[in-house]
Amino acid sequence: MGRPTQRKGGKKKGNRLTKKKNYNERPMLRFRFGDRVECWRGEGYEPGTNGVFRPGTPGFIAPYQMITDSGDLVYAPYDHDYWIRASDSPPMTIEYHELCPVEFKLNYEHNPEWRLGVVMKARESWVEENRAPYSIKVLDDGEFCGQLRPFFGPKQYIRKAELRFKRGDRVDCRSEEIGDWRSGTVLNSNHDWAERGCPPYFIQFDNDGAEFYWGSNDRIRASATSAPVSLVGNRDDSLFETPPAMPDCPVCFLPFPIEDDASANNPCCGQLICSGCSYAMCFSSPRRCPFCRALPATGDNLIALIRKRVELNDAENIFCMVCYYSIGDEGLPKDKHKAFEFFLRAADLGSPRACTNVGIEYLTGTVTEKDLDKSNFYFEKGAKLGQVKSRHNLGDLAASKGDWELAYRHWKISASSGLQHSLDRFREGYEQGMSSKEEYEIVLRASYKAKAETWSEQREMAAQHCSRESKVTLLDSA
Repeated sequence: MGRPTQRKGGKKKGNRLTKKKNYNERPMLRFRFGDRVECWRGEGYEPGTNGVFRPGTPGFIAPYQMITDSGDLVYAPYDHDYWIRASDSPPMTIEYHELCPVEFKLNYEHNPEWRLGVVMKARESWVEENRAPYSIKVLDDGEFCGQLRPFFGPKQYIRKAELRFKRGDRVDCRSEEIGDWRSGTVLNSNHDWAERGCPPYFIQFDNDGAEFYWGSNDRIRASATSAPVSLVGNRDDSLFETPPAMPDCPVCFLPFPIEDDASANNPCCGQLICSGCSYAMCFSSPRRCPFCRALPATGDNLIALIRKRVELNDAENIFCMVCYYSIGDEGLPKDKHKAFEFFLRAADLGSPRACTNVGIEYLTGTVTEKDLDKSNFYFEKGAKLGQVKSRHNLGDLAASKGDWELAYRHWKISASSGLQHSLDRFREGYEQGMSSKEEYEIVLRASYKAKAETWSEQREMAAQHCSRESKVTLLDSA
């Protein structure tokens, strides 16, 4: 009996000839990438999306890996209807794009509540990438504040965040750290908070001050309480009327700058001229008053001219006496109490600059006793007369009392008039969400326009000259 020959493509195993396996031949599977399927989870079928195509090749255990709508990764060990089958459920589509404010639930929690967040990444090809369709920055206060989390949840676990409250609404809020509800007033609500990266609400609480609030709708609700009397500031309509325009310099006919040191008083004729015209007078020969052409007076003659104007209740010349008594110049002794008396007299006569200085004195209490009511009175009087610094100080007083809405109303007016300090405060408020982008642009343009209307080359040279003199004085004193 002859020796059996081995067939081509096979190998001998005992007395049998077996066919060699061809691993390049892949079995035909029913589902491909992105197909909607249902997978058996032990207690029932759960819908999801086929995320991984794995034919029965060496090294693979299961042919399918499905991403359920709840975010779980489930393996189907066999391509059989018992383990995996086609589903009629709608596919998960990308409805929220980058920087979209959303509320979502963490579906693995026992009693999930809506949390606030912003979509930082929305992946259209999330199935092929085998990643979560959304990456959400959690902005809710508490345990998950500021974290970036992948999100798989179905549609009932995510929705667009809508702001229900506007400025002035009374609300109750609670947080993870403070379980009790706190009553407060919405000072500002930002509908573009997600794009700007700022909190949606700025709330003035009745007893705990003001703070920005990230809370979702489950943590903020309408309140039936009323605002306490202590939080209600002076909102007289006459205080917020358009301030009077700055008068024009009688020489160059440009509006006076808002700075106190940008104007000079001539006691010879009682005229107030701008710093640019006063600086140009220093280079004239002979040096004369640019308005009445009189020679400048000094020493006793200057004080005599000023006293005559003081007897006529000239508020600006009374303000000059304050300056001389404050530093002890032109032969007058240094007397701060005497200077404060002239300050009060000038303020009562309607000098806007004097109103500001008297309000500061009552606020600081350097010469007299502190009196916040009198300080606020003179600041309001100066603001009604068009004094921009008084307006800015009213905003500071309102902010110190926690009345931020009133503070930004004052800073908005003074910033629009060209005061840089108020513009800085208003910009900080915009960055923190206290004002909209359109409102900030309006204030910024008004500020630049006000500065451009009062600028001149002579005034710029005068400001540089005063800056050099102040540096020399500091070096000499050192």
